[in-house]
Amino acid sequence: MTSGEKHNNPELFDSLPDPAAIIDATRTVLEINSAFALHFNVQPDEVSGTDLCSVFEDESSWSAWAQQNLCSTYPNLKPGTYAAFEMECPHSACHYHCTLSPISNSSEERRFLLLMHDISALKHKASSAIQDRKLLEDLLENANDMVQSVDPQGNFIYVNKTWREKMGYSPEEVEKLNIKDILDPECADKCFMIFSDVMQGKNLGRIETTFIAKDGSKIIVEGNCNCRFENGTPVATRGIFRDITAKKQEEHDRKELEQHMQQLQKLESLGIMAGGIAHDFNNLLMGIMGFTELIITRNNSRKNILQYARNIEQAAKRAAELTNQMLAYSGHGRYKVDYIDLSKVILENRPLFSATVSRKIQIEYDLENNLPLIEADIDQMRQMLINIVTNASEAIGDEHGTISLSTGVIEADREYLTTTYINEALPPGEYIYLRVSDNGPGISPEAMPRIFDPFFTTKFTGRGLGLAAVLGIVRGHKGAIKLDSTPGEGTTITVLLPVYQGILEDMEDEACTLPEEPKMEQKAVLLIEDEQSVRTVANLMISDLGIKVIEASDGQEGFEIFCHEKDRIGLVITDMLMPRINGLELLHKIRETGSDVPVVLSSGYNKEDIVSSIEENELAGFIHKPYTEKQMQSLVRQFIPEEG
Repeated sequence: MTSGEKHNNPELFDSLPDPAAIIDATRTVLEINSAFALHFNVQPDEVSGTDLCSVFEDESSWSAWAQQNLCSTYPNLKPGTYAAFEMECPHSACHYHCTLSPISNSSEERRFLLLMHDISALKHKASSAIQDRKLLEDLLENANDMVQSVDPQGNFIYVNKTWREKMGYSPEEVEKLNIKDILDPECADKCFMIFSDVMQGKNLGRIETTFIAKDGSKIIVEGNCNCRFENGTPVATRGIFRDITAKKQEEHDRKELEQHMQQLQKLESLGIMAGGIAHDFNNLLMGIMGFTELIITRNNSRKNILQYARNIEQAAKRAAELTNQMLAYSGHGRYKVDYIDLSKVILENRPLFSATVSRKIQIEYDLENNLPLIEADIDQMRQMLINIVTNASEAIGDEHGTISLSTGVIEADREYLTTTYINEALPPGEYIYLRVSDNGPGISPEAMPRIFDPFFTTKFTGRGLGLAAVLGIVRGHKGAIKLDSTPGEGTTITVLLPVYQGILEDMEDEACTLPEEPKMEQKAVLLIEDEQSVRTVANLMISDLGIKVIEASDGQEGFEIFCHEKDRIGLVITDMLMPRINGLELLHKIRETGSDVPVVLSSGYNKEDIVSSIEENELAGFIHKPYTEKQMQSLVRQFIPEEG
């Protein structure tokens, strides 16, 4: 309000929305407007001519303020200036923003205009914002997780109390820290890449890294981080991390304990297997040694000697069968590949299954016709079937029961394969299934993890490899086993074998799949074998054909003999595993001389495992141990034909 407006425009003064009053130099109220009267609940005639302080006599603080501020402020005001201040009403909790300015009229008496604007709502909002900020700061500062903010250069802007306590830095030290000062060197490069991505606004999700505390200890943390932008420019990162060092240590300790327990279980299984194999071999050796002693020490007739020899031969064959079962358990027992219909194999062996089980047990068959072929060793498949059926029969025991065999095709997805006992890298797809169910007592939860251990049984000890051999056979055929059992209801074993996807070709005969070689003149056989007894037996088998045999006890000796006698040698038969130079190394050395002499490998291991790294036509053949005289002589005659 300018000079003279009080008298010239009283309506304007009264219509002001904020409380307004005109006072003189002695604080005497000359006039108030309607808003003033309403705010302070007074009438104009009540306050006119009174001291302004008396208007607020119920508000002692107002009076004190008026005495202190008005008296010291407005007497010094000059025309065209004003004083601004705030006033608070403690009783009503109202806040006012006040301005006091001098006005003049025709008289020389000094007058002043007091305008009071209610800012209570603004004050309340400001107070609430302050409280909210304090609450947020308290939450961040006292959070159990580590909270940090870093500028684009990596300097720390803020860290909370938990961060400082875990890292061991004071607030003053944090001000001098850079992010590179706390990162584990082993993961620093990765963290700098993460920091760069965050500064670009990328959402990285969960982050795991390692901080280095002030005392050098490592703190493993996980959390997330993002960036605050202003006008499109990155200003600071915001990160919340949780200390998972103890959790990681617990996981590490748990894994070590699990590995230790697994190792103990393996050692226990190996102990059981070694004891079982020793028991079975001891019985076989007892027979062999006993009959051998009878031949040597007694004056026997030819008939008796032949009978003892047959008994020795039978014991040796049983030892060979036990060896094959051990190879099956290891997954290395497969050496002859056929393309077979599993349903037909089962049908062909029905009499064998019936002879295996008790007469009280009925075997039921539900076999799919025209089953897709599988690539398998038929003898191994037969062994697998016998072992599973025998296991089911022993589970039923002397009770009446039923064993069911069924076959079919299943589309196994990744989820299904993860529920099997062998699922390492098995691809989802089409599999042939063999399902064998019995209504025996089932398997207890305690026994389930060990059911495929060698010689493990819930009935008696030393029985044999059983389901352990089944597991090895299935593993060797790139299949899987699923076991379902409920105590009191029975057990179902499901074997999955991959469907053969290739094109069938004519198959060679069993003894040795050997390429046609040009006929040779009568030459010698270089026989390389480190086991004396095997070398002697093989020599006798070959010599019986009238063919000269040159022996060597290891690969190095064999190679030296070959270099001196290569013109006389028409065939090399070498063991695979030998001292100094093994069979494959010997093969390569012979080929390096430029010789194309046929080389045949001999081993008790799986042919496919051994020859997979050999180039086509580099190896002439393979003969599997133990072999018969007929197999050995048939092999030799393919390369050294009979004279005449």
